[in-house]
Amino acid sequence: MKDLLDLNELGKSLKKKRCILMLGPRIATVVENDIDVPIMEGLALEFARRLDGLNIAYEKTAVRNLSYVSQMFLREQNIRKEDLRKIAKTYIDEKSGDVNYIPPIYLELANLPVRVIVNTTPDDFMVRALRKAGKNPSVFTFNFEVNSGSDRNAAQLNVNFDTVGVTQPLVFNLFGNTSDPNSMVITEADQVSFVRSILEGSSRLPQEVLQLFQDDNTYLFFGFNLENWQFRLLLKSMQLNDKNRTLSPQSDNYPVTEITKTYLRHEFNFHFVDARMNDFAREISQLASSFDAENVFISYADVEADRKEIDKLLQALKPLRITNPRLRIWHRALISSGDVEQQVAAELEKANIIIPLLSADYLGDDRILSTDIPIMDRRLSQGQAEIAPVILKQCYWEALPLMLKEGVERLPDNHLRAVVGGETNEDEAFRSVAAAFKKRFL
Repeated sequence: MKDLLDLNELGKSLKKKRCILMLGPRIATVVENDIDVPIMEGLALEFARRLDGLNIAYEKTAVRNLSYVSQMFLREQNIRKEDLRKIAKTYIDEKSGDVNYIPPIYLELANLPVRVIVNTTPDDFMVRALRKAGKNPSVFTFNFEVNSGSDRNAAQLNVNFDTVGVTQPLVFNLFGNTSDPNSMVITEADQVSFVRSILEGSSRLPQEVLQLFQDDNTYLFFGFNLENWQFRLLLKSMQLNDKNRTLSPQSDNYPVTEITKTYLRHEFNFHFVDARMNDFAREISQLASSFDAENVFISYADVEADRKEIDKLLQALKPLRITNPRLRIWHRALISSGDVEQQVAAELEKANIIIPLLSADYLGDDRILSTDIPIMDRRLSQGQAEIAPVILKQCYWEALPLMLKEGVERLPDNHLRAVVGGETNEDEAFRSVAAAFKKRFL
C-alpha cells in the first residue's frame, strides 16, 4: 500500500458513505481443474471445450475471451442466443455452488460502508456476502434488450431507492444476472447491442440509478481490464468525470499501458494502486472496521419550546437506531449531574455528525454560542465532523457564519424553510428529517 496516495482521503470518503464499489469480471472466481479462475473466463473455457468436441477451429490464444468464444459457438452451432444464455446460466449456477460459497474478497468488500455496488458479472456472490455481513441488499438487474419506457422495464424498478443505505445497499447488475438469463451480456453481438442501446437511448440506464452517481463520489474498481473499450463506455455511462476520485488496484494478467493510464488519469482522475486486489480489499476493510460508531450530537436551545421538539426528532430517528446499532445519539438532556458545559464539550469532540436545531432561541443562547459553535466550526474545518442543521423555526440563521460554510448542508435536502414552522404536519416534518438523515449518513 506504500504507493497509495491520500489513504486518509479514502478514509474520509468511506466515513461519509461516498464510495461506490465497482466489481469487474476478474473478481468473481470459480474452480476449474483445481485452479481458481474468473467465472467469465471459466465460461469461455466451457464454450471452448464444446467447440473442441465438435472439432471446430478457433483462435486458441483467445480461449479465455468469452465474447469471442461464445460468439464462435453461437455461429457454428446455429442455435438461438436464448439457448446459449441457458448454457451460460447452467454453468454459472453450478460453479457458484450453494449460497455458502463466497470468494474471500467479497467477504472483505461486504464490510465496507458503501451504498451502491455495480456488478458486471451475472453471479450473486456480492449479494451472498452482504447477507452474511448482516445487510439487506436491494438488487436491480439491468436488461439492455428492454426499452426504457416498456412495462417490463417499469416492473423491474421495484427497488425503493429512498431506503438505499449502508445496511440496505443497492446491487446494480449492469450486465445482467442468471436470475434473468435474457439480460446477460455474453457474446460480441451482445456487447455491440448493449453499447447501441445505451448510446441511442432505446434502453437508457434508469435515472433512479444514475442520480446516485455524483461528483463527490469516490469509485473503487476491482477486477477490470482497463484496456478494454467496454470499460471506457462503462465510465461514460455512469457519468464519471475528472471531478470524481477513482482507485483501482492491480489485476493479475491485465497490465495497463502508460497511454491508457494517462488517459484515465486525465479523464476520470484515476489513481492506480500498487497492490493486488485481495490485499487492497483487506486493507480498506480493516480501515473501515476501525471507524468509530456514528456519534450524533444534537445541539439545541435549552428552552421549553425547543426541548419539546427534540423529543419528536428523537422519536423520528428511533427506527434508524434499531436498524443501525452503531448509531449513537447524544444531547444535553442526557446530562444528570456534573459540569454541563464540560460534558457538552466532551461529547462534541467525539461526534462525527452534529445536528444544530436552529431557532431564534438557539441563536440567542450564550452557552451555545460560547461552547457548541466554536467546537463545531473547528471540527468541521479539520474534517472531523459533518454539520447538518435543521431549521426548526424561522430565524435569521444566516447570521451564524458557520451555517454558510462549504460542506454545511441542511436537513432535509438543504431545505430553506422551517421544518416545523413551515409544515402543518409536524410528524411528517420530522419524518422528512429522519429520511434525509438516513439518505445522507447511513
